[in-house]
Amino acid sequence: MTQIEDIIGKEEAKELRHEAQDALLSGAGYDEIEDIMLGYGLEMDYIDQVLFI
Repeated sequence: MTQIEDIIGKEEAKELRHEAQDALLSGAGYDEIEDIMLGYGLEMDYIDQVLFI
């Protein structure tokens, strides 16, 4: 699978990770995380790279 940095760039990937982590810490659900991912042009297939890398 392609790395998200190759798709959206290193800085955008960093922003996405921070935004997703902040949302999860505030109790966001699946739909909210999916909306964040889609806002960066990514599907939920890439969530593991957002949360675990």
